[in-house]
Amino acid sequence: MEAGEHQLAERRRPAPLVFQPPTQVNSVTSGNASLLDPLELEALMLNMDASLKVHARHHFFTWTQGLLQNLLKH
Repeated sequence: MEAGEHQLAERRRPAPLVFQPPTQVNSVTSGNASLLDPLELEALMLNMDASLKVHARHHFFTWTQGLLQNLLKH
């Protein structure tokens, strides 16, 4: 019975984690890629914070017509 228990224990062990080095990222960007400027970054953070407070339909409406409009280009 000991051999059966040993085999069962072997099956339950998770596979060992293998280290994979991070992939190299090219420093070349496409023509339309850009980073957020400080004002856009602040607007994004404010929107993320405000989105957590949306619990009802009228909250959603107020959020989409207010802070969210700052992120969208018209």
